[in-house]
Amino acid sequence: IEHLTGELLVDHPNNKSGLKAKDFPEYPSLISNKTSYVYYEYPSVEKSVYKKDRFYFALDPFRTDTLDNFHTQSLRYKGTFVSDGIFEDLREELKIMDDYSFGFFKKIDKGGLDIYGGKGVYNDTLTMSHKGLRGAGRLDYLTSQAWSREFKFYPDSTKTFAYKFCIRKTKGGIETPDVKAKDVYIHWLPKKDLFVAKETGDAFEMYDGESVMKGKLTLTPNGLKGDGVLSQRGADFNSKIFRFRSEEFKADTMKFTLKNTIQDDASDTTQVAMRTDNVRGDVTYAGRKATMKTNSKESYVDFPINKFKAYMEEIEWYMDQEKVDMKSAMVDELGLKGALFVSTDPRLDSLSFVAPNAKFTTAGKVINCDGVQYIDVADSRLFPPDNKIIIRKAGRLDPLVNAEIWIGKTDKLHVLKNANVSIFTSKKYSGTADYTYVDEIGKGQVIHFTQVDVDESYITIAQGIVEQTSDFQLSPHFGFKGTINLYGKSPFLSFSGYTRVNHNCKGMKNEGIRFSTEIDPNNILIPIAEDAENDQQNKTFNGFLFASDSTGIYPVILAAKQKYSDYDVLRAYGYLKFDKPSQEFRIARKEKLNDLELPGSYIAFNTNKCTSYGEGKMELGAKLGQVTLKCAGNIIHEPKEDNVVLDIMLAMNFKMDAGMFKFMDEKIKQANYDESSLQNDKVRKQIVELLDSLKAEKLFSSLTGDKFKRLPAELNKTMVLTGLNMKWDKSQRSLLYSGEAGLLIFNGVQINKLVDVKIELNRKTGGDIITLYLEIDESTWFY
Repeated sequence: IEHLTGELLVDHPNNKSGLKAKDFPEYPSLISNKTSYVYYEYPSVEKSVYKKDRFYFALDPFRTDTLDNFHTQSLRYKGTFVSDGIFEDLREELKIMDDYSFGFFKKIDKGGLDIYGGKGVYNDTLTMSHKGLRGAGRLDYLTSQAWSREFKFYPDSTKTFAYKFCIRKTKGGIETPDVKAKDVYIHWLPKKDLFVAKETGDAFEMYDGESVMKGKLTLTPNGLKGDGVLSQRGADFNSKIFRFRSEEFKADTMKFTLKNTIQDDASDTTQVAMRTDNVRGDVTYAGRKATMKTNSKESYVDFPINKFKAYMEEIEWYMDQEKVDMKSAMVDELGLKGALFVSTDPRLDSLSFVAPNAKFTTAGKVINCDGVQYIDVADSRLFPPDNKIIIRKAGRLDPLVNAEIWIGKTDKLHVLKNANVSIFTSKKYSGTADYTYVDEIGKGQVIHFTQVDVDESYITIAQGIVEQTSDFQLSPHFGFKGTINLYGKSPFLSFSGYTRVNHNCKGMKNEGIRFSTEIDPNNILIPIAEDAENDQQNKTFNGFLFASDSTGIYPVILAAKQKYSDYDVLRAYGYLKFDKPSQEFRIARKEKLNDLELPGSYIAFNTNKCTSYGEGKMELGAKLGQVTLKCAGNIIHEPKEDNVVLDIMLAMNFKMDAGMFKFMDEKIKQANYDESSLQNDKVRKQIVELLDSLKAEKLFSSLTGDKFKRLPAELNKTMVLTGLNMKWDKSQRSLLYSGEAGLLIFNGVQINKLVDVKIELNRKTGGDIITLYLEIDESTWFY
């Protein structure tokens, strides 16, 4: 007791000797005749928090007797307790407490005590001692109530571990949901209007027990806020600032997690089905849903079981339906509207697509994506039917049925339709599809690819087979059966099989030929190999043949010889094409097909006239012993007239008496022949055919007038004749010509004269015969 003013009466005046103490038991006595004080500002008392100028017990004037022999229970002093605004001033009786400090114990009336200027109400008991201002009972603040066995009251706050806590559900004014909990730490800061409750055991039960929350709640006159994790029907909401109302709560920034509460099998051990960070949300219990929107473009929804994440803008979780709706209206740099879905499994290699809408069902762990325009895989762009993609556990996508595929993504190098494909990674898909092959006249034919895949370079490949019964046509002029391959980098399909030329010419065999090449529908070139085979694996021939039975010369295109022993007269290989202006099938080297003036073997078959034409170096196949024949020129077969005509240059080499050579040479020089000019294009071309192009170029560069400087070996022959129009005579089984011919070379000397000639090449089974007749003048001829 401090600031004590009064009298200390040691003994009664009549007992100065002290022998009459029994007669004056009240002595010694203390009389306080003014207000005195008890303070609690000590380091040992809550670290001096109770300041003596504002927190004290003011004692009324009092008298205390028998100071030399008293019991602590007898020391009681009435006065006023001033608590620095914690409570209103209380008239109490000060006494010695259990810790031998001055204090009091108060049982509060049923109505309770206003606390902190009426901001709350406290009920039950109140105790003051050197332990501090304590209470056991119930504290009411706004819509909350806390029960504790020990409240610690301070001028600026109240703290306690409440064994029971609740908040009433209220609407209008301050709006709060229902809350109840056990074992809650309370920290009330009345001057800041903050009433903080933190669970220390079980979570807060909220919203009629539908939700629980781990963390802390802050009640203010503006409402109830929270910081922690609120769990609701398998979902967790995590936020630093929840704003709770009677039927809903909101947060400007929170995390949302949907737990995997239904595990389908033993391998399904993932605890989280869906989660997202940095969203703002509004959860309504009346509407039975949670609506969340992202706070940044970098925010995404993660689906750990499905191995995907989605950059969704808005999420709606339906509490009672086990589903989540998602949508996004973002537009990316490609103009696609929606959220980007990206696989999180490294094995899927960042497989991605854009979907404006999606639905996640927790029961099956399925993401149904809607509004998907396409999904890029490898070098292709896949367009799902009905714009839907379904994602299942482990990142597995449902196969696409009746999808469309652009190989080349933006340039649409190839388009596949009716595609049934499975997508495995961002670089791998496979399945089947249809492809429309469009020919040169715009006619489409469907190819069914039984195998669509991606190669090691991530290029789409496909393969299909067309049978002969399919009547597949490369163009109106070429049929096809065999295997068709697609390679994603090439604009053309590759065909490997057999082609047959389309014509209506009777008597012309049409067996087809085996080949393998890419086909440009607008410029079909079929490679013709020397050893090409038909579909019976027999070797085919393209050109003109001498029948081994000496029945004549016949043409063949894409067919086998009539007999294996038939002789090759003229053979062409390289490429086969159809020339529309002339309506001809043509075979030659590619350069020759582009420029028919070039040398080289060439075959043409006219489908309107059914005629066959060939040019180049020829082999007449004659067995003449020491007589050798070399020739070049052209040949034509006319089936209507049954004619075979050769227009050739013939180089012959044979032995003859030297004197006869000299005699003939003199006669020829004396003869009055017209000149045979080398400026004739046909003659020059035939010379080029006998020589190679390089030799011919050197030869003609040495030409002076109509004379060569030096004859090459190919022309240095016994006799070289030009302008021989030889015709096959069936009756005589011979090639015949009678008329004027150019004598280009005689006995290795250039002559360049026009002479009258009769020549016959007779084919016989017993041996071939060549007969030559030269008429110098009316009286001179050689045979």
